[in-house]
Amino acid sequence: MPIRDEQGAILRWYGTCVDVDDLKHEADRLPSILDGITEPIFSLDDELRVTYCNAAAERGLARRGEELLGAKFFDAFPEGRGTVLERRHREAIDERRALSFDAPLARAADAPWYRVRVFPHAQGISVFLQPREPAPASTTGGV
Repeated sequence: MPIRDEQGAILRWYGTCVDVDDLKHEADRLPSILDGITEPIFSLDDELRVTYCNAAAERGLARRGEELLGAKFFDAFPEGRGTVLERRHREAIDERRALSFDAPLARAADAPWYRVRVFPHAQGISVFLQPREPAPASTTGGV
């Protein structure tokens, strides 16, 4: 912040300097850490657009990251539209609360089941999928 005399000339300058290199390096490491996790993880914004997905999510959803990132999740993954998965994702966003439930990723009878954990954050939700075998006996396709 400059301190000026009556003519506008700078007499003194006060300021601060903060080295953020370490913070930048830590932020760069986070995707590498998440990609090392073998279970699918992805984040959605408040409009259910994909903002992050790890390599396991790409494999589990059978989609490349380029197809998912920036796309609305249920446009990029239409087999999940209308399922409990979509309803609960919307619930977590609308109510801003964490949820945990079992669900298939699609309506198909042979769709794999997952323990789904959803956590709200300032920009949307993060979703963690843990494979569950076999499917719960008391369910009918997760719709």
